[in-house]
This record gives sequence, structure tokens and C-alpha cells, in this order.
Amino acid sequence: MEEITNLFDISNKVIDNAKKAEIDVDVVFNEIEKVALYNQAKVMKAFNKFQVSRNAFW
Repeated sequence: MEEITNLFDISNKVIDNAKKAEIDVDVVFNEIEKVALYNQAKVMKAFNKFQVSRNAFW
């Protein structure tokens, strides 16, 4: 990462703010991930229930 910051002359303040922002949004992204996995499981269950196979998408 240091090479990139030196190459583009990015200040340490910007790097620190970016790191803080990543930490702040991590909780939100984790919640989104949980919802996405839950919804994926619901879709897979429905596909199984109605015997939808891979061939249905070709």
C-alpha cells in the first residue's frame, strides 16, 4: 500500500480517513452480507421445492 500512496502522493490524513471509513461501514456491509446469504438460501430452497434445475436457465 505504501508504494501506491507514494506513487500518487496521497497524504497520510487521506489514508487515515479512508481506513476509518472502512471500519465505519464494515458493520453495515456485514449486515448486508447476512441478508444476502439468507435470501440466497430462500431462493435455493424454492428452486429445490419446485425442482428447478440448471437446465431451466439455458
